[in-house]
Amino acid sequence: MNRSTLLFVAAILAAVLMQGFQCASTEVASARKAIERKDFAKAKQQLTTALTANPDNAEAMVMLGSVYDALEQQDSAMVMYQRALTSPSIKPQQRELASMNLYNQWAASYNKGITAYNAAVTSGKDRDKLIEARDAFARAVSVKPEFTEPLGNLGESLERLGDTNSAVEAYTKWWDAERTGIEQLSAAGVNLGSTRGQAIKSFGTPLKTKMDSIDNGVLYSDAFTYQGKQVFLFSYAEGSADATVEGWRYDPPSTLSRPEQERTRILSINPLKNLAFIAYSRGKYADALKWADVVAMVKPSDQELAPLRAQCLSLTGQGDVAISNLKSQIAKDPKSVMLRQQLGTMYSNMERHAEALEQYEEVISMEPSNEGALYDGAASAKNLASSKQSEQIRLSDANPKHVVDTAYLRLLAKSGEYFERLRKISPRFRDNFVVIGELANTYEVRKVTSRVKELITELEALESKYATNRDYYRVMEGLYARNKMYDKMKLIQEKGAKLDGK
Repeated sequence: MNRSTLLFVAAILAAVLMQGFQCASTEVASARKAIERKDFAKAKQQLTTALTANPDNAEAMVMLGSVYDALEQQDSAMVMYQRALTSPSIKPQQRELASMNLYNQWAASYNKGITAYNAAVTSGKDRDKLIEARDAFARAVSVKPEFTEPLGNLGESLERLGDTNSAVEAYTKWWDAERTGIEQLSAAGVNLGSTRGQAIKSFGTPLKTKMDSIDNGVLYSDAFTYQGKQVFLFSYAEGSADATVEGWRYDPPSTLSRPEQERTRILSINPLKNLAFIAYSRGKYADALKWADVVAMVKPSDQELAPLRAQCLSLTGQGDVAISNLKSQIAKDPKSVMLRQQLGTMYSNMERHAEALEQYEEVISMEPSNEGALYDGAASAKNLASSKQSEQIRLSDANPKHVVDTAYLRLLAKSGEYFERLRKISPRFRDNFVVIGELANTYEVRKVTSRVKELITELEALESKYATNRDYYRVMEGLYARNKMYDKMKLIQEKGAKLDGK
């Protein structure tokens, strides 16, 4: 859904003039008349004098902020509005005006950042646009610290600019601001993806509900009081389905006007995901796992981090936990190719090749052209065949009368079948010397001599392509040796030795 951030419709100076403030000082009264004449320099002077005499004069602060707006001195206007909002003398009408004017500044900066960021991403190389986006998001954060959305955008801009440490700071500030709300709603059984009906069961009947038609659906804004705190919940429904929770605002600060508190807000969990990815890339697997767990708490239906989480569990010595979690997820979503491939990888890493092969076979049955499953399935079948063959050799050595179980040959045939299919469907694997070498080996053990010779010929024709790849010569050397092609083996050894500098 495309929901842009809009400015509040407000005529700033007109709003100030209509306030009808009571008991204004002489300077404030003089400033008001100066504003009517659009003599903003005079108004600024009078209001500054009024604030020198009474630093807590919220009326003067709000008016001076509007004067700075008229003079297009936005930073000064921002400071004055923010100062007014902390004044103990501020009246509700003044608070509303100061907050809304700050919101207009915030929205302008935020939208500017979005535009610049999208332009940078589209071009793929416009650093100046990224810098513009970074600066716009940073200003939005300074104008309205109560709104966390720009922190995520700021972090992503910083990451693209190569400043990962500062990006982590931005994402962490986002989490610090959102943590209490996320934990409280999670404890109440409400998360992103919960139904509006579930939320109402947890929080009770809404104190206020607003409905808007948008994107062929209905957007609900519900206000609750939960354990003494205000909660604004935002849900979206398409058709006759129950609305799904997309965001919330928990215990909003008093510096926000009522319209700001009720403003629809979609909660993005990208800052949490980005913290997980950064931690993983830095080798901090426990931290990556922590952030992945938070994502799972906030939005259980989001499975993007499932592979990373499983990998982190494995790397922190919790492989069995990772497998158990993946199996539970697969039970809920048995058609998930991603989850089955991840489980297959976990089994492969633990050398549980039979179980790995079972998962890859399931994927191949659902997606016959899945390159990853075909490659990993072929490798798992070959590894399993090798272990079974080794076991038969060991038993035969221990007992000359042992009847060899040749079931491993069927596994080799399956491995060969998958490698053959992979080469047919995938241009990038068609001439891959590793795949062809592994495929040839499956035929060698099964004594399909004619196919072995065909594959060796194919590999020989690829020599110019891999002339600088030492591994290519090692594969060829092994094939020649096993097939007693000693003259060619000696020649290939010499070529490989030259690459080693011998």
